[in-house]
Amino acid sequence: MTHTTSAPKPPEQRRNRTQPHLGEWVDLPGKLEAPVLPPYKRSFTISRAFWEAWRKDPITSQYRETDIAAAVDLATQWATLAHAEQRLRWTQLGLTPAGRRALRWRTQLEAKEQREAVEKAKQIRKLRVVGD
Repeated sequence: MTHTTSAPKPPEQRRNRTQPHLGEWVDLPGKLEAPVLPPYKRSFTISRAFWEAWRKDPITSQYRETDIAAAVDLATQWATLAHAEQRLRWTQLGLTPAGRRALRWRTQLEAKEQREAVEKAKQIRKLRVVGD
């Protein structure tokens, strides 16, 4: 006997509405208010465009004060950090795809794509080879 598992239900169809536990995805808001990051300062060594994009990213809706402090620290030390250290800090703050996966955060688009992939997999499982 083979054991098959079904994909998890979308959050709105779940009976248990407790907060997500480790391993469950957190869907980020699609439209949000401007995150409370400090204003851009000329002493920052990253570009203004990058800083503004960072502020508007749905990921920043999950930031706490310590995350904001880490983002400011990264911005102020950008030019002095080795590339590997820059990349590591980006990942830790959830600013790379790998970082978002590790934190189990996903944008509305990523959530939609995952739901569609699950539905497609369900359809494929229903198909069977008939006869020779």
